[in-house]
Amino acid sequence: MFDEKNYGERLGGLAIVLPQDPVGVGDAWNKDQKIAMGFTNMVVKTTYTVKSVGETVEIDVNSTIEPGGEPDPGLGMTTTIEKGTQKGLTKMQKDNAALMNGEIQQDLKMTINMRGRVIKQTLDAVTSFSTTRKQ
Repeated sequence: MFDEKNYGERLGGLAIVLPQDPVGVGDAWNKDQKIAMGFTNMVVKTTYTVKSVGETVEIDVNSTIEPGGEPDPGLGMTTTIEKGTQKGLTKMQKDNAALMNGEIQQDLKMTINMRGRVIKQTLDAVTSFSTTRKQ
């Protein structure tokens, strides 16, 4: 169910893929990511927008989450993504682009199939993160 490929795909959602060219306040770029984990598949389409630049850089994150294909029916439980959004703000260091902190709100509608039972589920969650550098 979890292998090296889909583990990397899930962790990729925590990183911001920066464009190759320099960016400033108001600049935006897009990143589409297909996440296939066997029990669920989705496409996350994200727009990043630079909100402020100083010693740190604040980036607005705005994503839509769409179905990404049928999950593996051979598993005991599958989840079909219907639709969703992710919105929030992250802060990174200007000198090395290391993520410092952020907060992302996620709203996700899905259908869970477990041993013949169908469960409609709505997820409304806020994820906050903060990183520290060990010396």
